[in-house]
Amino acid sequence: MYFLLHCADFDAGHSAGIGTANVKIDLTLPKFDIQEEADLKPVLEEMGITDCFLMGQADLSPLTSDNGVWVNRITQASRIAADERGLEASSRVKGELQVFSAPLDGPVEMVFDRPFLFVLTNADGLPLLAGIVNEP
Repeated sequence: MYFLLHCADFDAGHSAGIGTANVKIDLTLPKFDIQEEADLKPVLEEMGITDCFLMGQADLSPLTSDNGVWVNRITQASRIAADERGLEASSRVKGELQVFSAPLDGPVEMVFDRPFLFVLTNADGLPLLAGIVNEP
């Protein structure tokens, strides 16, 4: 593994006395797997983004023509894992929409006729498979 090190005495000819060196290092790190999930709603509200969280005030017209939809919850989850094979990192943002509507009198028709994202999860909500269908 190679690191770029900053060394105060490496480049004596440099006017500030600071240089860099490309040095090979044998690094020993423990295996680790860190996961965190954060509720973004308070952060967004602090930034002044509030209407999307309010029934009757949310304008989600790019997503739906239904005026009774608003964002109920929005979270970001991140994970970084390191082992002998290397480093893996991922992050995702999940928004949960709330719908207000009158009781339904029959089946609801859902037509996926444009690109969409899907995620298959287990009973605990752990993603097992995710994908995008670009041309349905």
